[in-house]
Amino acid sequence: MSPALTTLLWFTCVCLVTLGIYVYIGDGTLGKKEGFDTESSRSIRITSCPSGTTSFVTSTGDTNCCSGEMQNGKCNGETVCSLSPRPPGGRIQTCSDIMSYLWDKRTSEWCPSNMYFYGTMDPSRPLGPTIDVNIWGCSTSKPKLDGTKPEGTGLDFCTIYGSNVDDMSTVTTAAVAASGTTAAKPARVVSCLNMKQLQEMNTPTPTASRSMVNTSSSAKKTPALFNASFTPIKNASANPVPVTCTDWDRFSAYLQKSFPSALPAYEKIKGVHVYFCAAAKAYYVDGTLSASNAIGVPSGNSLPGLCPT
Repeated sequence: MSPALTTLLWFTCVCLVTLGIYVYIGDGTLGKKEGFDTESSRSIRITSCPSGTTSFVTSTGDTNCCSGEMQNGKCNGETVCSLSPRPPGGRIQTCSDIMSYLWDKRTSEWCPSNMYFYGTMDPSRPLGPTIDVNIWGCSTSKPKLDGTKPEGTGLDFCTIYGSNVDDMSTVTTAAVAASGTTAAKPARVVSCLNMKQLQEMNTPTPTASRSMVNTSSSAKKTPALFNASFTPIKNASANPVPVTCTDWDRFSAYLQKSFPSALPAYEKIKGVHVYFCAAAKAYYVDGTLSASNAIGVPSGNSLPGLCPT
């Protein structure tokens, strides 16, 4: 490895260890919650028509929502949904059914596995840069019946920013007191995207602990890094203490923002440098990466599994 690349890797490691903010997430049980309902956020109950539609009463007495112009009490556009509990003939879905489906879909797409989506009632509003960060997010509490806010208070939640820069960089916010008590909850990870992707990170062992490292400064927002810490199974004599490695996808995203010219060089060593989790797994867990081919195997003078010798 070239002196310049070695220097850059050392610089990155030292900066992240000394200046980074580590957020402990947990071990292999991350995201598992006893009795958690993965099928439905909750049956959302809508009592008014979605934004951009107009309510009207049909000849059968049902209250429906029209997305077009109304003329003589009839919808000349599309009947979006019905506020009535059982629209005749099943030709129109209830607004509540549509919203429940959308909330479940957004929960699956945006939320960590132990959280539920909450936000505005408008089903036509896309998730995008104009999202109000105060009303879009995920919580360990199921949403209220109208879907707009968490039902419980003092529970953990995260935020959907709708901006790739913010979603990938935002790590923590201040601790929040639990409802009805003075005990503080642990610091919460604000970005739902970061929480979800950290849960889905491939770690060298099932029980490895995961953590985020804040790489942003006041002058520039950069993607947070994802780390995994685990106990070696193979080649343990080279490093009997827990090893920490970094997820390559997040590291490469960080390089793109901070050191783009270094990315090609790192691409060449990502499969053999134990700083990265895939190589760490091959060396310390599977034993498929030999000591002669591995790069960055720590000695007593380096950070275990994190920086090169």
